[in-house]
Amino acid sequence: MKKVLLFLSAFIFTLSQSFSQPTITFAGNAPQVGDVFNLNFVDADGLSEGASGAGQTWNYSGVTVTESNQTSVVAPSSTPFGGEFPDADAAFSMGSNSYSFAEITTSYMENVGVAAEESGFQFVIHYTDPVRVMNYPFNYGDSYSDTYRGSYTMQTMTVSQSGDKTFTADAHGTLITPEGTFNNILRIKSNYTQVDSFFMGAMFLYANTETLENYAWYSSSSKEPLFDLTYFTNSLTGTDTTAYYSGAPAYVTEPLNTGHSVHLYPVPAEDKIYLSFSAKQTVSLNIYDISGRNVYSEEGLKLGPEKTEMLNLSKLTPGTYFIQIHNQKLTLCRKFLKK
Repeated sequence: MKKVLLFLSAFIFTLSQSFSQPTITFAGNAPQVGDVFNLNFVDADGLSEGASGAGQTWNYSGVTVTESNQTSVVAPSSTPFGGEFPDADAAFSMGSNSYSFAEITTSYMENVGVAAEESGFQFVIHYTDPVRVMNYPFNYGDSYSDTYRGSYTMQTMTVSQSGDKTFTADAHGTLITPEGTFNNILRIKSNYTQVDSFFMGAMFLYANTETLENYAWYSSSSKEPLFDLTYFTNSLTGTDTTAYYSGAPAYVTEPLNTGHSVHLYPVPAEDKIYLSFSAKQTVSLNIYDISGRNVYSEEGLKLGPEKTEMLNLSKLTPGTYFIQIHNQKLTLCRKFLKK
């Protein structure tokens, strides 16, 4: 459970070849309830953050995936801990009843707490001084510092947690991952030092200090890093390096059901694409871009083997997309290219 909580905390903390300077904005980058992120963790041995500055290229196309996880953004009221965090607008969940809670406004995102439940044991951190995660807007060259403070109980011990952080948008350029090449990318470097002080009653027992150096790469529309690299040092457990990249949206990856099939043509598509389905179904339809942004939706679409639907793609820019159809009985997806 501790590993999951540490990842959730780090994940929310780390929540472009034209060398333009991208901007992180509330409209384009702030996570919203209903978002689902597919994170592919990779072997981080030998990985480097590369150079800072303008017009850089970072190539991580050859990384090896070791584990894949999903992070979902849910309503705080839908969790067992919603009442603990009345200021939270969203909860980030990796399953197993582990959550990180955030207040999200048009000007900033802050982590207000972390909570988990396992085998009847509850673990809750309240930040009396919340952790600033992001300012909106945020541009190349921008930086800010923040301090935070919270507390929690662990068995019979009380733990006081305090930390300081510095964020800097230190680079922009082109990022290459196994998902493709992304131009106009902003890299955000963050450093933080966190101290957990353990007490038994009023008696001080020991302190655990953790330092973190994180590099996160964002496009102007990615709600999670397209690539993320973190160096950890912990006074009790030593050093570690983790890395992940965001893949195709978890909710549109592969069919979850049956032998039904979706037929798309022409592929590659231009301004129109035609869709048919192997059985009569009424479905919802969504199209997502490579960063997971929903760019097209239809509800109550009636499909069947003798009924072809035409979708207008004229407003979509050329690139890779994922088309998903779903209802209570099925979820199916196809990948296609728009020229």
